[in-house]
Amino acid sequence: MRALRPQVSPEGAQTIDASLPVLAPDASVQPGARTRALMAVAGVAATAGALGVPIVETVNRVLELLGAR
Repeated sequence: MRALRPQVSPEGAQTIDASLPVLAPDASVQPGARTRALMAVAGVAATAGALGVPIVETVNRVLELLGAR
């Protein structure tokens, strides 16, 4: 996601910046917060074209594991 950041709009970069701490392995957050952060990152990645495809695919797999898909 950090590699994607320079390729997106300033708003997309802000979304990535806000989501990364929530998605950190050691983050103590509610499951809903993590799901919302994943969905936000997937939305930003989807706007980045081919560069964002691996991120969207990974997010979808994680959401499936969390039972959110």
